Amino acid sequence: MKLANKVTEPIKQAVEQARKTENAVLLSIITPIEEINFPKVLINLPQTEDAFYWQTPDDSLEFTGIKTAAVFNEKMMSATGVQQEWSQLLKDAVISDQDKANSGLPLLFGGFSFDDKAETTGTIWSVFGKQLFLLPELMFMRKEKLNTLTINCIVQADDTFMSIEKKLNNSYAQARTLNITSEKERTPLIIKKIEDLITPTDWDKMLNKGIEHIEAGVFTKVVLARQKEIVFNRSLHIGELIAALLLQQPNCYRYLLRYQGTSFLGASPERLLYKEGQSIYSAGVAGSIAAGKTEEQRQMYADELLADPKNLHEHEIVVSMITNKLAGLCHDLNYSSQPQILSNRDIQHLYTPIKAELNSGMSFLTLVKQMHPTPALGGFPSKKTVEWIAKEEPLIRGFFGAPIGWYDSNENGEFAVGIRSLAAQEKTARLFAGCGIVADSVPENEWHETAMKFQPMLRLLGGTDNDTASN
Repeated sequence: MKLANKVTEPIKQAVEQARKTENAVLLSIITPIEEINFPKVLINLPQTEDAFYWQTPDDSLEFTGIKTAAVFNEKMMSATGVQQEWSQLLKDAVISDQDKANSGLPLLFGGFSFDDKAETTGTIWSVFGKQLFLLPELMFMRKEKLNTLTINCIVQADDTFMSIEKKLNNSYAQARTLNITSEKERTPLIIKKIEDLITPTDWDKMLNKGIEHIEAGVFTKVVLARQKEIVFNRSLHIGELIAALLLQQPNCYRYLLRYQGTSFLGASPERLLYKEGQSIYSAGVAGSIAAGKTEEQRQMYADELLADPKNLHEHEIVVSMITNKLAGLCHDLNYSSQPQILSNRDIQHLYTPIKAELNSGMSFLTLVKQMHPTPALGGFPSKKTVEWIAKEEPLIRGFFGAPIGWYDSNENGEFAVGIRSLAAQEKTARLFAGCGIVADSVPENEWHETAMKFQPMLRLLGGTDNDTASN
């Protein structure tokens, strides 16, 4: 059956609205479907198409968007600009939700750069710029037990019923093809080169300079990062990597943002903000230790982390900053004074969940921007440390360590922190790992901590579990 047979009235409404207002009108068709095989869809993703993917740690929400219906980027220089443009598009939108379950609602997916003053031209981040959000043409979503397919179409004033009907049917046909098994043989992926983009000597110099600034009282904590570059024998298939990541890294936010040939993907343990109604949920995640190879080791390391003064101090800085910022923008703040353990495959963290109620009049995307960066990714105080990082780190971070997530037509959304991540173009991948530096940090130990944080992406790409290249 052709999809448009079910949506004649919404098409007519959108076409008439576009002609009447002489503005672009968003037409969203949301239809329930029986099954979504996300690994199949991801493996079938055309390498030339823009795409995104999201899965929550508890697996309650999973979606992937394919092709771009609209782009919201740094031409709108602020988060407020994105929010205003999105709100304007939604004002006249025609949203046909056959199930009326608020699943599959049109949404933007994307994020911001770590430092919006850093110049991205000529870097791996050039097409992402300082902020990038995509509205997809197609979106598969699994929310709880409900599967939906959303087709988004921007209707212009000169569009006709027949042109929009044809476009919707073509999109529907492509969606059905993506959800069908496709056996594709590819040349085995082989690593040709792994290179640390900062040497251990330069790492030591940078960290010692940071410690000197902490001891001098310039800042309390600073987060420093290093990067690896890996070159392969063939172009990376990003859909295959995400499909593999789902199996390798449970209990994380698994995410992908691909635009004009550049991909950013990862498996983050860290929520920045989640909004449902007026309720806001955040988390302090800072302080790290290995996960161990056995349950006995895992528990031993967890106990060690909970008793370690350096990590507890680092975690306290993060929680204090998050709660202080939320206190000025929210009310009914609630969190525990004692951290928990957040355990993933390779790493364990100190973890404090935080809940609050958003003040009226505060937009969610503005809140996201104001909460970034937390001391877990920048340091404290934020302004001084971000400026110092820009001066001292040899390479820009781009979207690493920055907010990445979604924001829907009901003004709900969620953003994670873009860590345990890589950026990719064709045959090259750039890996990122950072660590928090306080007064008693030891450069060699922090090098090993970042080596541990490289492991999720190294394993995904076929690197060795014990990789500490150049150390």
